[in-house]
Amino acid sequence: HDMRHSFASQLVMKSVPILAVQQLLGHASLEMTMRYAHLAPGANQQFVALLDGGGEAGGKKTAEDP
Repeated sequence: HDMRHSFASQLVMKSVPILAVQQLLGHASLEMTMRYAHLAPGANQQFVALLDGGGEAGGKKTAEDP
């Protein structure tokens, strides 16, 4: 149990999409996986930055970005 919890926590803190974490853990419901979501409160900010010309998801700039 501790190893699964640590695995899930590390994935979430590295901004792995929650659906990918769900699949890796084999959870039947997203509700179970969402217990780990609080560990990365700012993880989705990178996606909002896309609207401000922040490049690709993950903060990388593309060749098209000024």
